[in-house]
Amino acid sequence: MSDLTDQTNERKLESAAALSLSKPVNNTRFRRFLVLASIKIVKHFRRNNGVLNISSGICVKYGQLKTLAEASAMKFIGEHTSIPVPKTYCSFVHKGRTYIVMEMIRGDYMGRGWVYRTPESKARIHSQLRDMIAEMRRLVPTTSRIANVDGGILLDGRIMGPMQFGPFENTNEFHRYLRGGLHEHSSKYPEGVNELIDWHDGPWPAPPVFTHGDLSSLNILADGDKVVGIVDWETAGCIPPIGSIRQRCTSIRETCFGRKRLTNSWIQYPPRKLWRRFGKDTLGIAEPRSTLPKPTTTW
Repeated sequence: MSDLTDQTNERKLESAAALSLSKPVNNTRFRRFLVLASIKIVKHFRRNNGVLNISSGICVKYGQLKTLAEASAMKFIGEHTSIPVPKTYCSFVHKGRTYIVMEMIRGDYMGRGWVYRTPESKARIHSQLRDMIAEMRRLVPTTSRIANVDGGILLDGRIMGPMQFGPFENTNEFHRYLRGGLHEHSSKYPEGVNELIDWHDGPWPAPPVFTHGDLSSLNILADGDKVVGIVDWETAGCIPPIGSIRQRCTSIRETCFGRKRLTNSWIQYPPRKLWRRFGKDTLGIAEPRSTLPKPTTTW
């Protein structure tokens, strides 16, 4: 029975990978063999939190919840911007697990020692990040849909509901999903819900913009005062501009950046606060999850 369940789960995961519309990168039999063999040997000797260093300067990110879209996003950003992202060497799906072999960027995550930085040091970091975000926002969207970089499903464990969702044909459809399907006014809703529906329903003339989706201090690597890497692009995609992003019900929680927000980068409505106001007892929605990655210093 267990084997049958495992096979069913594998088929579901492989189907989800197929629906993502993302294609493998440099997916050859020889590369797959090298990657799988390296993991089998190295994982017994090195710590592994889903990212494993398999050689000098190369690591592999793998697991059932990883997607080929992350490799596509890094490749897209690397080819069209000056934003420092890991170079993708190959990616593929094997037995329901996605494997992304990429460059390992050496640096400290931004949360480390942030409170000890001088105002000048913080200003230099902020300036670089503002420029990077502005450059990303200037990209021509890869799709007119609310979707990942390849036009497929989005991934975000912080949004209430399934971790994988979409794509959506337009902004209103995306907003309706965020509201749990609510699309008509009702006197039974708590204060503010009807106003939210009105605001969500537009108009929204601006096209989707490409966004990282989880730009916290845990996903920004620095060497001194220089930003050397932006990592964890699994939640990246084309979504509505900043006004809509604020209603995405995601949260970076508390980072060592403190309360200061960068323009077009931080999300301002923590999901647990929204849940307490419009929560399970009133709208029948479950308490949101949080899947913040553990701190790491190398990728």
